[in-house]
Order: sequence, then structure tokens, then C-alpha cells
Amino acid sequence: MKKNGLIRKLIVSLTVILLIAGIGLFSAFQWIKLQLQPTYQGSIAFEIQKDTTLAQVAQKLESLGYVRNARVFTYYLRYKDVDRNIKAGEYKIEAYTSLDDLIKVLVTGQEKTYRFTVPEGFHHRQIANKLSAEGLMNAEEFKQWVHHPPDEILSKLPESIPENASLEGFLFPETYFIARPDAFRIIDLMTSQFSQIFTEEMLERSHELGFTLHEIITLASIIEREAQYYDELALVSSVFHNRLRDGWLLQACSTVEYVTEKEGYVLTLEELQIDSPYNTYMYSGLPKGPIANPGLSSIMAALYPDSSNYYFFVAKGDGTHAFSRTLEEHNRNVRRYIP
Repeated sequence: MKKNGLIRKLIVSLTVILLIAGIGLFSAFQWIKLQLQPTYQGSIAFEIQKDTTLAQVAQKLESLGYVRNARVFTYYLRYKDVDRNIKAGEYKIEAYTSLDDLIKVLVTGQEKTYRFTVPEGFHHRQIANKLSAEGLMNAEEFKQWVHHPPDEILSKLPESIPENASLEGFLFPETYFIARPDAFRIIDLMTSQFSQIFTEEMLERSHELGFTLHEIITLASIIEREAQYYDELALVSSVFHNRLRDGWLLQACSTVEYVTEKEGYVLTLEELQIDSPYNTYMYSGLPKGPIANPGLSSIMAALYPDSSNYYFFVAKGDGTHAFSRTLEEHNRNVRRYIP
């Protein structure tokens, strides 16, 4: 009986010890788990430099509220054997889901991306000012790259453009997402998009019409700035095609506006006499180059104009135009729609 009693006491003691140890381990686990929980669960943005240490990464996340205890987080990364796999980069995490998801982001190198939109018909100055105001790049640096594009960008275009020509017209209007934005990367992205949009068939169509790539985009840019509604694009295009075919002056106000750098107003007689290769009231044919960056619809209108006998159009004041075949008809429309 004494022997059995001793064994019973040993079993009870061992059970108590194991229970205490289990409670201790459970408490320790719960404490560690607590230290790894965030104090903030919203979106965050942060950067990990190439030479940033693991301790600095952990401390950064603790300061942002995404890790409660930087030291415990460091130990946990080592335990998971990923402490040497953290990628440098600029990160944006929309919302905290789990610790393992956070680690996955750090290990895979998911970078923060910036979204920006360039409207159809913007010229490069408008693009530069818009994206500079959004904090994505330096406006003057952007303009320099547009006017002095490197060969690595020019070589991506479907066809060579004239020597010393700018990239005006080839900055395709679109909504973009980009990591680590700057002027060069943005220009490279936009011109690459243009090269994807402008197909080999479209280039062949340009040549069928007797235009180079640079010329057809120049015409498309004028159509883009003159027509406000999709339904009128091909009809406006027909007017300019008819004038070019018959050797008439284009007389497009938008080309003079490009020179004056003013928007949305009636040109004065003095401005219409500005001596510039962009002034289509003075010089026949197309202007020196594109005056804006046309969207796909305007490019297609330039490539496939309506068949018409129109040589004139005048704005009605509501965004649409009145078209006419003769100067006499045009003058009547001018008296009707222009005060």
C-alpha cells in the first residue's frame, strides 16, 4: 500500500508539474501572440532601403503600429527562417490581415504603386503640371525628356519620327499604375502604351493615306482638340482630309492655341497672324507636329474619316458643330452661332 501510495503521489505531482508547465507555455504563447498583433489595422506606406537591417525593419513596423513588439517580431522572422529574405522597396499595405500575410508581402517584395490618369487631348505641358501637382514627378524634368527623348524610347515607337521632334502626341492618354514614379519612367510607360495601341495595321493604313506615323498623329491631335463629341470625330476628320487633299489651309484654331499656350477662348486677329510653323492660318499642310496627345478614337478618326463634301465647321456653343460645304454657307453659320 505504501508503494502504491508513493506512485500515486508521484503521478499527481508530475501531473501538476506538467499542468503548470502547460499553463506557463500557453501563457508564454499567448504573450508572444499578443506582442505580434498590430495596434493599428489601417493602410500604411513605408520604404525599406537596400541596406536596412532586420531590426530597423521591425522597428519601422512597430513605429507604424503594424507590430506591437519589434524584438519579438524579429525573433519570429528568424523562427520562420525568412529573416534574410526581406526585399528592399517602397511598400503600400492596404489593410492588416494576418502576420503571415504581412511577412509574405515583405518577402515577395510587393511594392507600393501609384495611380494616375492622363485625359485624352492633354498636351505635354498639361500632363507635366497635373502629375507634378500630384507629387509624382518634376514638371520641368518631364518637359526636358519630352523635347529631348533618348534613343531607347524613340526606338520603341512603331516608326521613326523626324529628327529633333518631341514626344508630343505619343504620350498615350490612359490610367496607369506605376511603382517608384519619376519623369523618365512615366514617359517610358506612356510611350510604351502608345506602341502597343498603335498596331501594324494602323501604320499600314497611315501609309495608304499618304501619311507617316508622325503626320497621322499630328492630324489626330488636331481632331482631338477640335471635336468634343465622339459622334463628330470622323466628320471633323473629313473636313481636314478634304482641305489637305485640295491644298487648302487647315485653319484650325487649336494649332494657334498651342502656340499661345492659352485655353478655351476666341483667338484675336493678332494671334491668328503669329508666325509659327504651328499656325495653320498662315502655313498650308499639317503643322510642325502634334499639338496634343490624342486618344484611340481620334486616331481612328484620322485613319478612317467620313466621306463628306464639307470644308468648314463652326462651333455652336454647346460642344457640337455646324458643318458646311461652301464659304457662303459657313459665313451664315458663323453669323448664326458666333455673337
